[in-house]
Amino acid sequence: MTNHCLTICLHGPESTGKSTLSDPLARRFGTIWVPEYGRVYCELNGYDLDADDLITIAQTQSAMIRTALPWCDRLLIVDTDALTTAAWSIMILGHVPDGLLDGMPAIDLYLLTDLDVPWEDDGTRYFPDPADRRRFMAACEAVLDEAGAKWVRLNGDVETRTALAVTAIEALGEGGA
Repeated sequence: MTNHCLTICLHGPESTGKSTLSDPLARRFGTIWVPEYGRVYCELNGYDLDADDLITIAQTQSAMIRTALPWCDRLLIVDTDALTTAAWSIMILGHVPDGLLDGMPAIDLYLLTDLDVPWEDDGTRYFPDPADRRRFMAACEAVLDEAGAKWVRLNGDVETRTALAVTAIEALGEGGA
């Protein structure tokens, strides 16, 4: 049995609240969410990433999303996808490697988490400098725009971001993809 789920992806620079919002949004809509694979990959393999590492992260994240789709209920919440990894690639390598976006599942709506929250060092962060954070945000917007993705910016505190996300998701459900 296959069902169609709208797929919602949290997208944005590091330390902007993507993981913080994933579980509450999934709970709010009574569905499941797909965690970020890149963090696990780095914890297991180190943080000095090259093109092959980034392609592996993107392709594994895509596979995790495709695997979760039959199990969701109307919506699937995703904490990052291959486009997020593409923005990381721009930051780390200066370009997006060939093959990184291959096999990427369609996303119906991206929720772009803004920079208006403090950067927190959790031991896995790369870019604490405000100029680097702004450059990362620009890379996140650029990959969304280049892909022709539908996206909504989330800003404010957690409650405000959650309310903005819920409104955007509900509008998507009413208006279609």
